[in-house]
Amino acid sequence: MKSVLDLGRALPLAACLLAAAAPSVMAAEAPPTVRDLAGLWEVSVFHGPDLRGTIVVERVADGWRADLRGRLVAGKAGERGKVLFDFGQDRSRSFDPAKPGGAFWRQGRSDKGYNFITPVALAAQGKARWAGEVAPLDDRLTLYLPVKVAADGTASTFVRNPEANVGRFLNIGRVELVNGEVRLWGKPFGAQTEEVVGRGPFDPDNGVVSIYMPRVGQSYEFHRIEPGQATGFYPRVGAVPYRYAAPPARADGWPVGSFEDVGISRETMQRFVQHIIDLPVESNSTSDLHALLIARHGKLVLEEYFHGYDRDQLHDTRSAGKSVTATLMGAAMNAGYRLSPATPVYQTMGYATDDPKKRAMTAEHLLRQTSGFFCDDSNDAAPGNEDTMQGQRAQPDWYRFALDLPMLNAPGSAPPVYCSVQPNLLGGVIARATGKPLEDLFRDLVARPMGITRYALNTQPTGQPYGGGGLYLAPRDFMKFAQVMLAGGTWQGRRVVSEAWAKRSTDALEAFGTRQYGYLWWSQTYPYKGRQVRAFYAAGNGGQIAMAIPELDLVICFMGGNFSDKGARVSQDVYVPDYILPAIND
Repeated sequence: MKSVLDLGRALPLAACLLAAAAPSVMAAEAPPTVRDLAGLWEVSVFHGPDLRGTIVVERVADGWRADLRGRLVAGKAGERGKVLFDFGQDRSRSFDPAKPGGAFWRQGRSDKGYNFITPVALAAQGKARWAGEVAPLDDRLTLYLPVKVAADGTASTFVRNPEANVGRFLNIGRVELVNGEVRLWGKPFGAQTEEVVGRGPFDPDNGVVSIYMPRVGQSYEFHRIEPGQATGFYPRVGAVPYRYAAPPARADGWPVGSFEDVGISRETMQRFVQHIIDLPVESNSTSDLHALLIARHGKLVLEEYFHGYDRDQLHDTRSAGKSVTATLMGAAMNAGYRLSPATPVYQTMGYATDDPKKRAMTAEHLLRQTSGFFCDDSNDAAPGNEDTMQGQRAQPDWYRFALDLPMLNAPGSAPPVYCSVQPNLLGGVIARATGKPLEDLFRDLVARPMGITRYALNTQPTGQPYGGGGLYLAPRDFMKFAQVMLAGGTWQGRRVVSEAWAKRSTDALEAFGTRQYGYLWWSQTYPYKGRQVRAFYAAGNGGQIAMAIPELDLVICFMGGNFSDKGARVSQDVYVPDYILPAIND
């Protein structure tokens, strides 16, 4: 008691009078309610990789040596005369002494579940010494949790994730606060009933909600943020009324111009972009458009980014990478390699089979998705389903996995079946027929002629680039693929594929539902001023579209984050016919 009395005597007189006059200050604070959760919450986690920066490669007396951020690694002999520098955790860099200007960095397996190959441009620094920048693909996770509380005290929410739309699979709908614990209720993908998808303590004093999500196996610390801080949640923050500005010129080969230069209504397009900016984010199905670019008559005239994205950020193209695989085959043919649609698959892959259906399979069947494999990506029972292939560990060689699949039909005897093992196997055929690694072919025959210097190639467990999708590109580079096909196979005067290949790839060769299919390129028609115009495009999950409309000499690029959600189709089904085409003058 003495210590208490002494402490009391030490209080200033003013403090004692305040305590006497306002005894409620000393009373216990009321416990937080669900209304205290109202607002926007965010968590952003950077998973690396941390190893990046300037790398110096040099020939030394006993071989080769690389220096990256003070870490010295001796070179080892690799395949085809290349030198490998292994920095640990599967991170290595391949260097070709015969072509010292270009090399590749292989980063370790990311939380995305994939490895990636990125190019390293090396510049000579004197004799037998080169330097360049290692810039691996960032592995970042961002989650937004917007909480709305109704008048009756019930609270609703959803999880918005711009990188992969994981909230679509958690399907969270409501939130409770019980005895200081936040509980997120939802019906996750595959669940039969509603369940607690996430739970954890709420710290109102520090504005923190710690949530453990059992299905993800992770805990996330959400922090309350103000609307002006949510650059990735809202299309634009602190936005003033939109005013059009022509895209800036960059050293990427795109000529630039204005709407007036190419016959596009400025007023109509300004209203369209304003519509995107004003779009309220109400669910995972709200259009999550990251990039919108338009070119006409070969000039880039619109370039706008939303939800925190920008022109320099590499973006997942998902299955639009299938169209790139077809482009790579055309480029290899144009370079003179012994490869054609008639190239036999099994013989080229060196795989002996007694099945006459498999022996009859050609590269064209893979290009048109008519191989006959039992491999429908939309059929969970299909042994060649992409998720099945990528989830299994018994066969890490995905080429062999495909070649071992049972046949459902004879090649070319049935309508096409969307199946990612087919374009991926096509990549194996291209590599075998040319005798070159796919990353070298892509760099030399596609990226360099098209002025693409930054990209990330998604890879298989065995290290080869995955031909079924997942290539990361900057938006201005992604839309080049549609422009090349529109221009008869050329980019700024440099031939990438033959004119015949560009036409064949984008022709309507197969009926595919309400759309058509060529050589791994989609096509469909749109109404335009009383008639129909045909569009062809590369398309990827989430809203990745590189589209050309030849009759209007028009190229459109969308990139988005509505992965595995109906919102992904808003761009091509709504924005193109209802907003963009009405702005185009004949």
